[in-house]
Amino acid sequence: MRAGGTVDAVRATAFTVPTDAPEADGTIAWDSTTCVVVEVDCDGLTGTGWTYGAAAVADLVRELL
Repeated sequence: MRAGGTVDAVRATAFTVPTDAPEADGTIAWDSTTCVVVEVDCDGLTGTGWTYGAAAVADLVRELL
């Protein structure tokens, strides 16, 4: 891992995928799963990360990063 560098671009996208059937864990039920994918361009390289979360997470990434 290198320290420093210049961030050239940040992209964040949320994808919501319906489940085949309703799912539950005993505390909450849901019928879709949302995945947030983030790409960061820095010094000619691109890094990709992802997490499960609300689509609003992508908005936060775009606004704050």
